[in-house]
Amino acid sequence: MLKRRHFRIMICVCLVCLMTICAGCARVQFTTGLKRSTFAVINGRKISMDEAMLLLGELRCSYEKTFDSEVWSEKIEGMTAEQYVKNNVRDTLEQIAVLEDFADDFSIRLTDEDCDMIAKAADEYMTGYDGNGTIDKSDVEDFYTSLRMAQKAFYTITDTVDTEVSEDEARVINVQYIYVATVEYDDDGVRTELSQADVSRAYKRVQSLLSQTDDGTDFAALARENSDDSQYTLEFGRGEYLEEFENAAFKLEVGEISSIVETDIGYYIIKCVNDNVESDYDKRSAEIILSRRMKVFSDQYAARLEKSSTEFNKRFWENTPMDEVIPGTGKLYEIYNEYFVSTQ
Repeated sequence: MLKRRHFRIMICVCLVCLMTICAGCARVQFTTGLKRSTFAVINGRKISMDEAMLLLGELRCSYEKTFDSEVWSEKIEGMTAEQYVKNNVRDTLEQIAVLEDFADDFSIRLTDEDCDMIAKAADEYMTGYDGNGTIDKSDVEDFYTSLRMAQKAFYTITDTVDTEVSEDEARVINVQYIYVATVEYDDDGVRTELSQADVSRAYKRVQSLLSQTDDGTDFAALARENSDDSQYTLEFGRGEYLEEFENAAFKLEVGEISSIVETDIGYYIIKCVNDNVESDYDKRSAEIILSRRMKVFSDQYAARLEKSSTEFNKRFWENTPMDEVIPGTGKLYEIYNEYFVSTQ
């Protein structure tokens, strides 16, 4: 059984959180009325089948490199990997189209430099592509153009965000922890709450473990032998983990052990190993600013997505088995990021 977190494909730096956090519900209609060359019509925008196949080929390449060619019959969240990937393509193209609507609202246009870099990026992608002519440079340019417009819209809408980040905000810490679960997850990742009796037993168990830390028992050994998580160490910055866990951890001094920390998935005991890990300030600062941008943008995006009207070509779902999709290079987004990752 494959877990969703293993399959998440990063779209581009400015859209990563958007694709996963800001998911909403558009008015989706599956139809056989679209031409074979049209994958979807989203708010009046036609998305070509070639563009959809470009993304699908990329995902086939990435998944089969990570797993193998038998991956498509595996289950993810109650559906086959093939269906999951097709939904990924659908959602990605829909979300980019919604962002292009925002770009129209702000009269955003591509510059000559944008167009030049898009052409160069498409050339670079096609250099490594061996798809027997199924995808050509214009298909890649069309996708990169849409992605660039979406990126510019995102930054325009969030240009009022505070971009000052203090050293303390960018601080990274290293901790060890003991986790006692109050929930269970099945093979499809579906969460089930434990009974009240089991939760009470879990609390007594974590109390006992905390008392052992008071007796001087080696914390790492205690965590390794008793935690319900296979990992017991974590290096992270603010905004990267559970809020209750994070708040408790960042208050600790080196060597200090927390009291019991309650979260919606269980109880934690945390020990601070390093309260200021040497890290790349610029990188952490950029991540924090992006998180702030997402908070500003998410509500506007979700509201717009709910009003979107989308028609998808039903043939794409029914008549396109993954073993007939021409694999891409696996570098579609990597190449885009090389040209536009630091550009707003």
